[in-house]
Amino acid sequence: MTFKEQLANDLENIMNADEVSEEVTYSPRNGSESSTIKAIFNDRAESNLAFTDGEAVTPTAVILKSSLAAAPKHNDSITDSDNRVWIVKGITGESFSSWTLSLIGDVRIK
Repeated sequence: MTFKEQLANDLENIMNADEVSEEVTYSPRNGSESSTIKAIFNDRAESNLAFTDGEAVTPTAVILKSSLAAAPKHNDSITDSDNRVWIVKGITGESFSSWTLSLIGDVRIK
């Protein structure tokens, strides 16, 4: 196994560990069938934030390339384990085995 393959394997093991990732539903904007995948969220709002006219919360999420048939697109959506819907703004990072997605949601900061 090459070093690159070992890193990809390690990332997959981390993603499958529920301590750092969660199961989400990924829905393409084109209406294709949704997929249940693992994601790691960064800088996500606390669930007790109110829906106000404040600034939108814009977290990032890391997903494995192997979990989707095609690259994520602008306006695809991710529904997290709290049933909050996050819209994909775009891919902000990419490695040989994962994408980092910029997201935007309805949760507003007071």
